[in-house]
Amino acid sequence: MKRALLYIRVSDENQEEKNSLVYQEKEVLEYCKYRKYNIYKKISEVGSAWREGERKGFEELETEIEKGNFDVLVLYSISRLARNQYVAHTIMHKLRMNDIEYEVVTEPYLNSNSPFSKQMFALLASQAEMESDLKSTIVRRRMHQKVKEGYWLFPPPLGYDLKDNILYPNSEAEKIRNIYKDLISGYPINELCRKYSISNPGIRRVLTNVAYLGKTKFGFEGRDKRGKRVTNKSGEIFEGKHEAIVDEETFYIAQNVLQSIRNKHFSVVKHLERPSFILSGLLFHASCLETAKMHGRSILRKNGSRYEYYLCCKRGCNFSILRKNIEPIVIDELKKYASGMNLGKKEERKENFSNKIKQLEKKKENLIDAYTEGYLERETFRKKMNEVENSLAMFHKENKKEEKRPINLDKKLKKFLIDFEEKDYLEQKRILCLFIDKIVVHDKENIEIFFKF
Repeated sequence: MKRALLYIRVSDENQEEKNSLVYQEKEVLEYCKYRKYNIYKKISEVGSAWREGERKGFEELETEIEKGNFDVLVLYSISRLARNQYVAHTIMHKLRMNDIEYEVVTEPYLNSNSPFSKQMFALLASQAEMESDLKSTIVRRRMHQKVKEGYWLFPPPLGYDLKDNILYPNSEAEKIRNIYKDLISGYPINELCRKYSISNPGIRRVLTNVAYLGKTKFGFEGRDKRGKRVTNKSGEIFEGKHEAIVDEETFYIAQNVLQSIRNKHFSVVKHLERPSFILSGLLFHASCLETAKMHGRSILRKNGSRYEYYLCCKRGCNFSILRKNIEPIVIDELKKYASGMNLGKKEERKENFSNKIKQLEKKKENLIDAYTEGYLERETFRKKMNEVENSLAMFHKENKKEEKRPINLDKKLKKFLIDFEEKDYLEQKRILCLFIDKIVVHDKENIEIFFKF
């Protein structure tokens, strides 16, 4: 009497198959009873057919085949084994190499091991893979559309609760704001990890997640055919339906700080800047411009006073400049620059965006007419329409930014500089990052400031 190993599986992605596991098991057991097989082992699992690396039952099946302790593998259907041709053919090859037969309950014409059954097996395996790919494409398109509409389809990030695919700030939201503030204030990443009991990768995810800006994202990460998690830089970001926890200014200042931390020469600085060093990260030594920034350091003297200066981070470069010799100069130059600013070009920029939007809308109409008249093939039409839609989305977004920008922007910016010296460190740092792109120190008497406007 033959010893039979039973393998049954349902996909966690198919909601209509919730009770299918019990049904498959019943059918396979009745088949074995009819064939008078002894049940050697039964392997059942719930898992996606394309995430082979995460299927524990599938791995157990491969181990049992290598051991060769049974005579026949009984399946409910070929598609239940794998929806990948390579994986399915590999398993069949291992069965033949170990003199193990296979039988399929719903496809009995595969059980003869004849040339015809082998050909039919290849056809069914390719059909199962095609169905999986089509289903995956449809699901991905639906997810993309939902995310584009502002819904969140993934596990909620720290600081949010998820309800009806919309994020809502919870009691942890203030914790997120404090993490951003502490980073900008000069806290090292490791110290943030200890303070908030979050791992280093977790802190970095918090500090780079656009969800905290009230946005959704799609396509930045996923899984390949082996189920391995991969990162994709060509993802998309959309406006979300949820409330932002962190304002844009704080978020992008934090990104600048993180970029400084990633600099390979950053670790040379033994003492990270104190919160009072408002120019840290903006200063560059002219001779080392492309390799390292200048950051603040403070030495406590025996008399209790502090010797404070900015030091170049490049290995082997000892150039430094006293804090008291550069900060007043930069602040004075910033006030002079702001007093002469003229940003009255808002209406002109807005009009240009409107013209471009009108041109793209006209192009969209022409494409529809050309496709309707039969001058364009379907694939060409879809490709060109996607390009136009992406451009329209970009210009609409830029147009919104212009609408939100205060009409008298120069006066708004100048207000930031009123009583600058009396503001706290964080506010001073934000103002400097808002106005200044970088400061290049050629020598102790020659300083060049590059403004953003």
